Amino acid sequence: MIRAVSFDLWFTLIWETKEDEEIYVGMRVRAIKDFLRSSGYDIEESVIREAYAATKEFRMLLPARELLGMILMGLGVSSDVDALARAYEESTDGFTPRLNQEAPEVLRELKRRGIKLALVSNTSFSARSIRGILRNVGLDLFDVILSSSDLGLIKPQAEIFRVLKSELGLDGSQIIHVGDSCYQDVIGAMRSGLRAFHYTKLAELRGSKANCGNLPRIESLWQLLDIIETDNPP
Repeated sequence: MIRAVSFDLWFTLIWETKEDEEIYVGMRVRAIKDFLRSSGYDIEESVIREAYAATKEFRMLLPARELLGMILMGLGVSSDVDALARAYEESTDGFTPRLNQEAPEVLRELKRRGIKLALVSNTSFSARSIRGILRNVGLDLFDVILSSSDLGLIKPQAEIFRVLKSELGLDGSQIIHVGDSCYQDVIGAMRSGLRAFHYTKLAELRGSKANCGNLPRIESLWQLLDIIETDNPP
């Protein structure tokens, strides 16, 4: 029986444009600038933005405290990293991502049927920050949220799916994972013993192709309800 559904975040439940990314990056950079100013450091925003941009290649693999410790070293300043990390994570609480309009009703119906909901994302947002932005679009419904930046693990690594199974207290055969990436979501999850489906509806918004060969796929999140009803007969 299927007991839980795990979702990818970006381009599965929510999505963004380059302009949206600039909005939340600006929120983070200004939070760093304001915090440092309150600590006696008057550093130009452009300098902080350059230091932040230099972390792009590894940002989704580092917890906020570690990331910001590196940025402070790069800026040549010393400050309370724990307090800065809190300000950094809180800075995006006002960001509202673009919502996949299928998601709210489907997730609520899954909850109504007693299905646990999980989220596994390769992202620079912590689980705490993810809950903040999901709250802004009415999707604060998850029993488990796993962020690559919190764990230092990234899909399709098997370990992040092992953490998912442990957090849910379920076997892989009891979990469906859904996402827009053939390798990160579908192959990664299937190699870890989960069932998985490639979700294609938002692929064009990312600018990627929807073709994953013969891998299981769905074109609508509503299809999950039929799949679960078939697997979980009354």
